[in-house]
Amino acid sequence: MYCRTLKNRYSRRYDVSMRLNGRGVYMLSIILYEIRQQKGYSLIRLVDSFMKMEENDNQGIIVHEYNDDFLKASYWKKRIRREKRYNFQKKEFEQVEEEIIDISEFGIQISEEKLLIFGNKQTSQRIITLIGVLSKNAYSITEYFIDIGKISKKICVMSEIELLKMKLTDIVVEKNIVVDCNVNLAIQDTPEEVISKYLDNIVQISFKIEGIEGRINIYKSGRVSITKLLEEDKDELIQKILQIIC
Repeated sequence: MYCRTLKNRYSRRYDVSMRLNGRGVYMLSIILYEIRQQKGYSLIRLVDSFMKMEENDNQGIIVHEYNDDFLKASYWKKRIRREKRYNFQKKEFEQVEEEIIDISEFGIQISEEKLLIFGNKQTSQRIITLIGVLSKNAYSITEYFIDIGKISKKICVMSEIELLKMKLTDIVVEKNIVVDCNVNLAIQDTPEEVISKYLDNIVQISFKIEGIEGRINIYKSGRVSITKLLEEDKDELIQKILQIIC
């Protein structure tokens, strides 16, 4: 999803971590963390700290909704990109500056001790650092460990799950020969048996949930990505993914 204007040699563009094409289809990347309150520092106080942030032209927080247990907000950061573009009127290349504002949503649910960040590792670290600085380290935040073997076994017995693909590492094919490979689960007669056989070697598994558009990819590294996600399915699908992995 982006808006773009171009005036002479300067433009501004908004890049959102949930990228949206013209048909309302998202590509979404989620990183999950555990968050624990310390020192009795409530979410209300954290929101107050966001509101009192010093004026900064380069980054900021926009709070969408919150209460004692739940917070939904967006983190934005501005950067300048410089590149050469061809000017057809002048028939020459010229240096163009483009102001890009990266936006990443994040959510906190204190009762579940979960922090969800929609973005990459770099953005996640910026958000975590900002929460730490503003709250004076009143929250303990650590990456949530995803047991991909346990998740794979769980989705195998869920009737609404359509298994698509998995990626395996360290598969021994012959003596002293170890390979990585991709397995198309959709064409297997008994995909559940294939998963069970290679449970310890799975580093990524892909599947769909019946009745919802969107392909879910869960990685051993702790990341979740969703492709071809319709806007109207986003909230429901995120809740279902949390039920599967938590």
